[in-house]
Amino acid sequence: MVRWLEKSLWGVGRLREAVEQGRAPEALRLLRSGVPVRDTWGSLFHAVEQGDLELCHCLLNNGADPDALDGQGNLPLHHAIRNGNHSVAELLLCYTSEVSRANQNSETPLSLALHYQHHDLVGHLDQMLGERVEQEAV
Repeated sequence: MVRWLEKSLWGVGRLREAVEQGRAPEALRLLRSGVPVRDTWGSLFHAVEQGDLELCHCLLNNGADPDALDGQGNLPLHHAIRNGNHSVAELLLCYTSEVSRANQNSETPLSLALHYQHHDLVGHLDQMLGERVEQEAV
C-alpha cells in the first residue's frame, strides 16, 4: 500500500516538498522507490540552488528537464554557475543541450563563468562550444 501511495500524486507532492525543504535523504528515497519527477523544472532548480550533486543526478536520471527555464530565462546551469557549484555545473553540462542559451539579461553560461572567474568551467564550456561549432560546420 505504501509503495502505491508513494508512486501516486501524493508521492510526487512529497518529493517536491522534500527537495524544496532540503531533505535530500527523503527525496532520494522517494526517487529510488519509483516516484516520478512530474514537475518539469521546480525540483531540479531547488536541488541546484542547494548544490546537492547526488540529488541533482538522481532527479536528472528520473526525468527532470535540464533545459527548463525559470521566469528570467535561466537554465539550471545558469544557477549552478552563478552560485559557484562547479560539480553541479559539470553534471548539468553532461545533460543540457542548451550550453549557449542566453537568459533575459543576455547572460550565457560562458559569460557567467567568465564574470565569476570560474576558470575550470570556462575551459569546459569553451571546449563544448568549440566541438558544437565544428560539428555544425561539417
